[in-house]
Amino acid sequence: MTKETGARRVDTLVSTTSTKFLTSSQIEDLRLAASKMDGVERRDFQAAIAVKYCQGSARLTETVFGWGRQNIEVGLAEKRTGIICVGLQSAFSGAKRWEEKSIHLRHHHCDRWQNLMLNKTQHLKHASIYPVDSSRSTLTTQRTGI
Repeated sequence: MTKETGARRVDTLVSTTSTKFLTSSQIEDLRLAASKMDGVERRDFQAAIAVKYCQGSARLTETVFGWGRQNIEVGLAEKRTGIICVGLQSAFSGAKRWEEKSIHLRHHHCDRWQNLMLNKTQHLKHASIYPVDSSRSTLTTQRTGI
């Protein structure tokens, strides 16, 4: 199928299935606008276009605009529920700001730090009660025969 035949097919699909009519130039403009966005913003835009021009049909939107159906379905679900989907890659990767690091470290390691300090002070108290004889704690090569 040539580009011209595909454009006529898309124009026919949009004109017969939608109450709003789009020219192939307008469809290209919407595709270009979506290509400049990413993530949540793109899904929101694609879902809005699906609702406005394709009666909320992800399949029709996929056919008319050439966008991925799953992406459109996720965008429609986000609009319907108000819950934004965040992938693991974007949620848990990348360099964190130093503010986020320090807050994370302070809260996450607070209990560990307190336990460490408690053990350290207990160890110091134990050492003062039972002094260690340094002459008996070291091994030499003469004693081991190495």
